[in-house]
Amino acid sequence: MEKIRPVREVLRELKDLSSFAIDLAYSSLLTGDVELAEKVLEIEEDIGELYRELQLGVLMAADDLESAKSLIPLLSVAYSAREIGEASADIAKLVLSKTIPPAGELLEKTAERLFCVVIKDDSPLVGKNLGELDWGANVIAVKRQRRWFLGPEDDFVLREGDCLIVEAPRTEEVKVKELAKGEFV
Repeated sequence: MEKIRPVREVLRELKDLSSFAIDLAYSSLLTGDVELAEKVLEIEEDIGELYRELQLGVLMAADDLESAKSLIPLLSVAYSAREIGEASADIAKLVLSKTIPPAGELLEKTAERLFCVVIKDDSPLVGKNLGELDWGANVIAVKRQRRWFLGPEDDFVLREGDCLIVEAPRTEEVKVKELAKGEFV
């Protein structure tokens, strides 16, 4: 039998991912970054799975009509989070379709940017805690297989295959990408 996580836990993850999706979608729109836009579409799929998991949890939690009525607001909040995920995906699809240009002028005026890197097996980052890294970048999220870690702590250990969403000054972007690939500047 499939294990259903507590509704509160699923709802929290659903809320966090929908908020993260809209942030990434806007960043991809500003920068024209196709890779970020693709991650938004992945997150939308994850949000859909979480929404279904939450629905199952709510259905299983309802013992009678009164308890079912008391759970309706949870479904409404979850539905809203799913809608935010879908709106984020719509923004990402605009970026992927290349029907609108990125707001490049704005990006040139910003000091930092978001981008995505995948840790390769020969990267010196494998096995390192985020707190050990002195690289002028901030990891705001990590996708490990099908799970997202938003705002990972300093003791989070990086593994091969981790996909990092990184915020860094434009001047550090190449260095971070080369470290992730196992190449050296």
